[in-house]
Amino acid sequence: MEHVKIYATLALFAFLLHFVWEMLQVPGFAGMAEADHWDATLFCLRATLGDVLILWVAYAGSGLAVGDGAWIAGCLTRPVPIFVGVGVATTMVLEWLNTALLGRWA
Repeated sequence: MEHVKIYATLALFAFLLHFVWEMLQVPGFAGMAEADHWDATLFCLRATLGDVLILWVAYAGSGLAVGDGAWIAGCLTRPVPIFVGVGVATTMVLEWLNTALLGRWA
């Protein structure tokens, strides 16, 4: 049950931060400033949910690497570089795929 609580807390924290971040970026995306408000909001919501998923994957991966799936509750610092590294690497790959390769974002 502790794991569920940890993942729920991470999701809430990540959702609140990332949704605000995504909405602040709207003027920088091609066509978003002119888009229907609801369409832009849904776009940002989907991006935010993807960010939450990235956070979960990074957290789980760092937990697997150190053998403690609840490492954040134990205030362990050793998994932090793994957590950040997985998150940054995943984000960079997805940004590159969606801008350079797939042309989904501009």
